[in-house]
Amino acid sequence: MCGKLVSNALKNHNMPEAMLFLNKMFSREIAIYLEEDTGWSLLHRACATCKWYPGANFEVMKDLLEKLLRSIDANTQLVSGQFKGYGPIHLTSNVNVIELLCQHGASVDLKTGDGATAIGMCAAKRAYDSVYLLASLGADIYANYGPISLPQFLRKNGHDSVLDQLIEITHPKDGKPTSYAW
Repeated sequence: MCGKLVSNALKNHNMPEAMLFLNKMFSREIAIYLEEDTGWSLLHRACATCKWYPGANFEVMKDLLEKLLRSIDANTQLVSGQFKGYGPIHLTSNVNVIELLCQHGASVDLKTGDGATAIGMCAAKRAYDSVYLLASLGADIYANYGPISLPQFLRKNGHDSVLDQLIEITHPKDGKPTSYAW
């Protein structure tokens, strides 16, 4: 019951309500809730809620995400539906959420069922702070995004300065990788 209430609160961007119900869940030691209709865990739903949501209060979300990450693997991929193969890292482009997921073991190069990676998905959403963070954490900047590589995608779409920054992060002139982890 509480799992469904948390999920609905997240869908409606009601973080205080989500935290209230989540705290009740954990006090009863209910660790994982899967939505019956989608198979999504609360971690997937929480990451999708604050993917690129400017009004998202990260401090509230951080508490919720950390509680969920204690009981759900950061690399858990969805097993059915439209987002089959997506992990939590694919469902967000929020730099703070990506950093937190990586601190809890999320793979920066985890691929979806169709081969997409978080760095390519963030680039497509123009979430360049997240792209830079993923690159500084070792994400493969040459991975394909659809039928073309990320560098080809960026050049094709006129984002040469983003590509130049990625190259500087991963292949710096002074030999010291640039860190974007804050």
